[in-house]
Amino acid sequence: MRQQTENKGKKPKLPASYNIKLSSMEDVRRLLSTVINGLRKGTLEPDRSRAIVYASNTLLTVLGHTALEARLERIEEEIRKR
Repeated sequence: MRQQTENKGKKPKLPASYNIKLSSMEDVRRLLSTVINGLRKGTLEPDRSRAIVYASNTLLTVLGHTALEARLERIEEEIRKR
């Protein structure tokens, strides 16, 4: 009971295990699939879904730029070797 009154009006903290690995485009694809399914089932609020999709889109852009940069560096290294 005491915990309920102390946390009243505060959002509960999510456990550390709630973190999701998002280091590849495939990871983001799986997250987006989960969000879409949650929306369809009615278990995820549209506002939260919108925020996740927005952040995912930003992350996909960063991942794409990172991959492109790595490819460019490999190509430049090959050119320097010649």
